[in-house]
Amino acid sequence: MMDNYERYHSDPQFAALVDMFTAQLHNCDFTPSEVRLAAMMATINLESMRTRTLVRVTPEIDKALHDLHIMINEEKSP
Repeated sequence: MMDNYERYHSDPQFAALVDMFTAQLHNCDFTPSEVRLAAMMATINLESMRTRTLVRVTPEIDKALHDLHIMINEEKSP
């Protein structure tokens, strides 16, 4: 696997991202911790924007899951 230094020099998009973070650290006096928190917040924001596929549980599936739950609990009991 490529280390960050190698990736910086071989991946233009990664290099652009690193350069952007470097500029923010330099120009706006952000700390490395703030940049890490901002990157995490960006991933949280992106995840919250993604469309989720809803699964409709039919009565048959609900009963099968219920029966499985009972079976598992019976196996755990001494």
